[in-house]
Amino acid sequence: MIPAEQVPAQRGHLIVIGGAESKELDGQILTSVVDLAGGRDARITVIATASLNPLERFETYSRIFKGLGAREVHFLDIESREDANNPVNADLVYQSTGVFMTGGDQSRLSSILGGSEVAKAMHRAHKRGLLIAGTSAGASAISEHMIVEGGQGLHPRKHMLHLAPGLGLLRRVVLDQHFLQRQRIGRLLSIVAQNPFILGIGVDEDTAMVICPNYDFRVIGSGVVTILDGRDISHSNVTTAAAGDLLAMDGVKLHMLPLGFAFNIDSRVPLGADWNCGCPGSVQTAPAPRSEEALR
Repeated sequence: MIPAEQVPAQRGHLIVIGGAESKELDGQILTSVVDLAGGRDARITVIATASLNPLERFETYSRIFKGLGAREVHFLDIESREDANNPVNADLVYQSTGVFMTGGDQSRLSSILGGSEVAKAMHRAHKRGLLIAGTSAGASAISEHMIVEGGQGLHPRKHMLHLAPGLGLLRRVVLDQHFLQRQRIGRLLSIVAQNPFILGIGVDEDTAMVICPNYDFRVIGSGVVTILDGRDISHSNVTTAAAGDLLAMDGVKLHMLPLGFAFNIDSRVPLGADWNCGCPGSVQTAPAPRSEEALR
């Protein structure tokens, strides 16, 4: 059972993946998931609640994680609030070293998991070291505020999208995925214009943020992480524009970070290339030998 008290420990890492990550054994992103979950001692629980084909999603990631050396990979079958509040499921999450949330429909994921015993177990275990990773919809759900639907395109418009509560593992941030590929900069700009205190972060496909306990993150993968900081907006027409109108704004700060570059979410300060935050996994190391047989 989950204990009432915990010995203070270091918060675990978060890995935010933009979707369509490489599923080869030498893929940097899923390799980092296994390594930061404990490598050969990793006990990874896959939550595929966002998907309409959860078992199929699990089987795909189970083969990969085992091929990358994880000791155990478990399927958490959560299709209802009752499942999400089952203490057996909560205990499985709490005893894991890593949780991986797949893609699909983020509103389905958050409406089933939000505030549940499984979600509480994720928060409590993360505070004492649990790695939590998500791809696509699973990435969006990591943040406190989550996009549930919206348009695409380069130009921001008023009421271009709708937000809902996410799982709250990352505060004052909105995460968007498939960012470049689906032209989502317009909707992220519209969020920042209407909520300047929120940091807008867009993650390209086959790209991820590896977030350390001190909220430094580094970029891995083949694309770019785009950051929109609206704290210094000096003017916008948000209050006067009608729904659907183009938005004007002055003073939005833009950061575009490819592989190896780093940033601190709390201070909103870029940290340059190949930053080492001082915690395990902050610098990519050579992976352990992998088993080709496990993927057959």
